[in-house]
Amino acid sequence: MKISFIKLISIMFLISFITSCASVKDFQKMNKDQRAVKLCKGSSVVSSYDIKIRHSRSKLNNIESLLTKGYRSVESCNTKVVDTGKKDKKGVAIIRTSKSCSDNLIPLTFYAVESLSAEMSDLKAVIPGMVEMRDKKYNSCKLEYGRLSAEEAFSIYESQ
Repeated sequence: MKISFIKLISIMFLISFITSCASVKDFQKMNKDQRAVKLCKGSSVVSSYDIKIRHSRSKLNNIESLLTKGYRSVESCNTKVVDTGKKDKKGVAIIRTSKSCSDNLIPLTFYAVESLSAEMSDLKAVIPGMVEMRDKKYNSCKLEYGRLSAEEAFSIYESQ
């Protein structure tokens, strides 16, 4: 089952929204470090990097899997219209449609292997940089928000 990137982001946003609700009292019970972590994990900059990293890692895994298999699987479907021989109350013929699908295996060409290998190398080179930037943004966020009172932190939390 394939889930589109947009659906995945929407699901993650919904889950994070549902599970991350907090009140001023919750923030008052937290120490400064816990408040900073709560704010920084909800930061749009950090979340954006997290999404990009997950997407890139998923793409890398898909490429590695494809290169390991050596072929692509393409679904081919045909829809047939079947006359049931029956008629409805108005005398119109009742027809049914049936859909039949099959997977076609298409071997990777030399060009496809070269192209996927290059993309895989690019991703392997880029992902560590994204992780490093995400960590820098997260750590600077924690330093900035670690000094705030519970009320100030909650005010920022609400505006995220």
